[in-house]
Amino acid sequence: MACQLSAQEEAQPSFRVLGYGDGDFQGIFFEREGVEGDELVELVFVPDRKSRPVTLASEPGRLSFFAQSLNARGKIERRGLGEVTWPAGAERVLVVFLQKENGGDSPPEYDYLVFDESPAVWGPRCARFLNLTGVPLNAKMQRFEFPVEVGATDILCFEGEYSVPMTLELSLPWKGRKEIVYSARFVADQYSPKLLVVKPPPVAGSFKVVVETIW
Repeated sequence: MACQLSAQEEAQPSFRVLGYGDGDFQGIFFEREGVEGDELVELVFVPDRKSRPVTLASEPGRLSFFAQSLNARGKIERRGLGEVTWPAGAERVLVVFLQKENGGDSPPEYDYLVFDESPAVWGPRCARFLNLTGVPLNAKMQRFEFPVEVGATDILCFEGEYSVPMTLELSLPWKGRKEIVYSARFVADQYSPKLLVVKPPPVAGSFKVVVETIW
């Protein structure tokens, strides 16, 4: 019986969140269905890491996010921040919040990316890029070359010669030549997949991007 209960708990759908932008990603909520009614849950974002998993009672059709504030009469008001569609059949999901540039003192707004990270989809020796630079890049690993468009790439799974340490090189065409913007050692993790987040150069005028590896 204990094994059956453990399997049921593991099968509960869950999601994690990851945020990129200039804000602090605080005060973002969603409502989770519970035994005694809907439960208000505040999402806790962690810099450069995925949040803790938030478990759900059942697979939802959509996830809706909102902020709360007190109006002039002291009552709580909600402001919708958008919603995302849950991938059909997904056990684990990652929701990436991308803060829009709206300037001034306006409340933050977000675009969203939703990744199915179920074990059958997002497994060991796999990786994907999330390109936040705003420009398309080219990648090279050993003799394998592929584009890294703005946003998320497809999942790449490495076997054979591509499961050993190799050089990852990112470049872009610039004034008729190939400009190398990143070069480092890459190893496909035999135990866990990797999300490679490509961020803009931290120094103005530089071509050198930053790549953060997130498990």
